Amino acid sequence: MENKSVKNLKSLIAGNIWMAAILIGLIAIVIVAAAFLFLQNDEDITSVYLNNAGQCPEVSLKLTNRATGDVITIKAKAGQRASANVEPNTIYDYVLDTNSEPDENGMRCYDIDQGTISNIPKGRSVTVNVPSVQATPDLRTPSPEPTEETTPAS
Repeated sequence: MENKSVKNLKSLIAGNIWMAAILIGLIAIVIVAAAFLFLQNDEDITSVYLNNAGQCPEVSLKLTNRATGDVITIKAKAGQRASANVEPNTIYDYVLDTNSEPDENGMRCYDIDQGTISNIPKGRSVTVNVPSVQATPDLRTPSPEPTEETTPAS
């Protein structure tokens, strides 16, 4: 016959193994859920992209949250793309300004556009494309004066 204390010890060990297995399973579930939520977090970001596809040296997009008055400014140099996170399902008034200082070649753009970006769903984005416009010479930079040749009077 087996001693009662040995039998109790065996059932205690068997019970603890099951408890350890259940605990390990619960920890694994928590880790998987946390990883899923972490990866899902990127899908919750709402963004506005500014794509400067033109030759304007630098463009800026000023977004004003109509409800709070908060202002976000995004800037992108020629050929670049920049972004900012915004509140989902919100109305933003925007000013797209291509007017910038001249680049190293003395070229610049002069256009300003205004409008509204509204109700971007959570996890989505909107891209504002700057049209592919050609920069023009800076009007503030004087052109060289033509030289006038004088001929002696005969």
